Amino acid sequence: MIQLALKRDFTRFLDDEVGFPHRVEVIIGGKTLVCSGMIIAQQSSVLEQEIREENGILNLDEMIGIGSDSHKCECFRLLYGAPIDFNLENIETILKFSSIYLVEDMFAKALKWVKQTMTCRSFQLYYILHQQLCSPFFERFKAVIMDFIVKSTVQCGDEISELLNSHQDVDPSCF
Repeated sequence: MIQLALKRDFTRFLDDEVGFPHRVEVIIGGKTLVCSGMIIAQQSSVLEQEIREENGILNLDEMIGIGSDSHKCECFRLLYGAPIDFNLENIETILKFSSIYLVEDMFAKALKWVKQTMTCRSFQLYYILHQQLCSPFFERFKAVIMDFIVKSTVQCGDEISELLNSHQDVDPSCF
């Protein structure tokens, strides 16, 4: 089980002259979750900005291609401090979510898990996924991919060669 090291100093919200929305509605899969805006905003400046701009509503249903609704919920569970298990089914959503919203600790823990569990079989998924991540996390993930290529050329040589020949390496822009 993986858990985030949550930032818990909420004092900056106490004197907020604009009136930060402390109650946030997060829409995932057509369902509305009522959450603390401070807890979410404290973990990501991008999420804080979106909470402010949308007056306390985060509509994750508008985020197409980030992953399943259940995996988006797991990202919010992590933001709230709940432990979850990383696996091949949810890691893509966790990496994309943390990359788009710049949730540093979530991305670092997911990247560490990828590094520890990457195999020749999972390499293709990660290679394609690394091209879908946002800067600045794109470069960090790319470094893990490159390290795996160097260390695993003998073991996975043919699979790696075919994949590298069939894909271009592009730094994506998320915004």
